[in-house]
Amino acid sequence: MSGRKTSFIIVIIAFLLFPWAVPAKSHKHLPYPLRPVWTSCVRLIRVDYGFEIVEKDKDTGYILFDFKDSGMKSPASFEVFEQDKDGVPGVKILLTMARLPSYMERLLLDKLERKIRNDYGPPPEIRTKPPVEEKQKEKEESGKNDQNADSEKDENDDEADSDSEENG
Repeated sequence: MSGRKTSFIIVIIAFLLFPWAVPAKSHKHLPYPLRPVWTSCVRLIRVDYGFEIVEKDKDTGYILFDFKDSGMKSPASFEVFEQDKDGVPGVKILLTMARLPSYMERLLLDKLERKIRNDYGPPPEIRTKPPVEEKQKEKEESGKNDQNADSEKDENDDEADSDSEENG
């Protein structure tokens, strides 16, 4: 076996035996404004779970906290910042939890999303650009409205002409 294959196999075995050695990083995009997402993150960590917040900075968008599970304490962080996704404004949340499997991060992110929906309701409706068919309908309707306005104007002009003929 070559040295490269041996090194590769050792690295794979190390990851399998010590999965906590590689910090996982999960993320989620939520179509909510930054403020409610930030406050929900802080409340989820501090109030709902009772974890200690080590440091936080709203301007920079991070929260460092100690995640506790089964007596084990693990450093973790939320990063929260505004980011559009596919033209939809919202917030991207990155969650990093050292020494824990990534499914724990996904569970916490899902819990945060449920909390935001429960506290603030469904996300605000985003008006996207209408499809081409809708644009054509709008143009046709506005064209009809213009024609109706023109015909009403013609009728009013005819009435005014007849009034002036009667008076003249």
